Amino acid sequence: MSLDSSSPRLLFFVGDLDYFLSHRFSLAQKAVAEGYNVWVMTPGFASSKILPGPINVFFLEGFHRTSLSFLSLWKERKLILAAFKIVQPDLLHNVAMKPIFLGSRLVNASCGVINDFGGLGYTFTQSSTRLEFKKFILKLIFYFFLPIMIWGKRCVVLCQNFQDFKILKRCVGLKTPVYSIPGSGIDMESFSVLPMPPGPPWKLLFAARLLKEKGLRELVEARKLLPKRGVEIWVCGDIDPKNPSSFTKSQIMEWQEAGLIRWLGFQKDLRSVYAQVHGAVLPSYREGLPRSLLEASAWGRPIITTRVPGCEDVVVDGVTGYLTKPWNSLDLSRTIRMWMEDEKKEEKGRAGHFYVSEYFSKEKIHPQILRLYRTVCS
Repeated sequence: MSLDSSSPRLLFFVGDLDYFLSHRFSLAQKAVAEGYNVWVMTPGFASSKILPGPINVFFLEGFHRTSLSFLSLWKERKLILAAFKIVQPDLLHNVAMKPIFLGSRLVNASCGVINDFGGLGYTFTQSSTRLEFKKFILKLIFYFFLPIMIWGKRCVVLCQNFQDFKILKRCVGLKTPVYSIPGSGIDMESFSVLPMPPGPPWKLLFAARLLKEKGLRELVEARKLLPKRGVEIWVCGDIDPKNPSSFTKSQIMEWQEAGLIRWLGFQKDLRSVYAQVHGAVLPSYREGLPRSLLEASAWGRPIITTRVPGCEDVVVDGVTGYLTKPWNSLDLSRTIRMWMEDEKKEEKGRAGHFYVSEYFSKEKIHPQILRLYRTVCS
């Protein structure tokens, strides 16, 4: 463990190490280059580990990212306080709802805090009437407790789209600054425009967690309305048993056996998959800023997504991809058919690559976040 007292100590508090590696690791590397002593606090079962950078990892043994029971929270409180005592952060970067609530409340008041809402998630996503009452209660808890958790802290709130900005600004009031920065930065040096494979059949990739809110059911229903031949839906992602909105393995296998999808499971490296497909689709109900679509565009693939917060921010309709109505399998099938018949798929893919490079690259995003670090620490 490295505790260099001459460098400001930056601690990321995240609910999942894999998420940190895919979404925040390049930012952490940039912070190291800027002179920060960077740590990551995350659930796990090891004492410590050093990532390339060097970036230290402090594992919270027994921390559950979804559990809200009183006994669990009391035990996690002690784990977090012990970690703070060891790391003694000058700046705490909380990512996602539970780290934001617990990290903000428990950290020393002298520590600067970045509360990073990658998205507002399950609570603010529209769904069936049966779940709306539960989400209404969760929203009340959110609006009541978030101001309490950050009260008395040197804190800023960070989000990734304007709709989330308005919700968070209404929640925290005028005293706490809220910033909207689109994403955490795409490393465009790792991406290039891939040659478009021959078709038909035209292959469309859904790359996301297999959750209802990602629109997978609507995609499957849309596939039923399309010709049996000429188009294939490839699905990359895994089930999440701890998430109440996750599909089960049996449901996914049923769709695959019916010939509606081709399930590839979780794929760590998607480059080889994108080299075989002609586009990407995410008919999500709501996102912060969908990194999977940004990466699809960076590989030179046109994208199909919904007119909802987050998703509509990453596509120029008719230029880099196509927008469709949310929760609407019929409109989605029409949009997919339009994509199938479009002779300018490759042109739209190239436009998407340059759009991501211009507005969402790490060279554009990292300086904005690092300025927030300096502001909070000053």
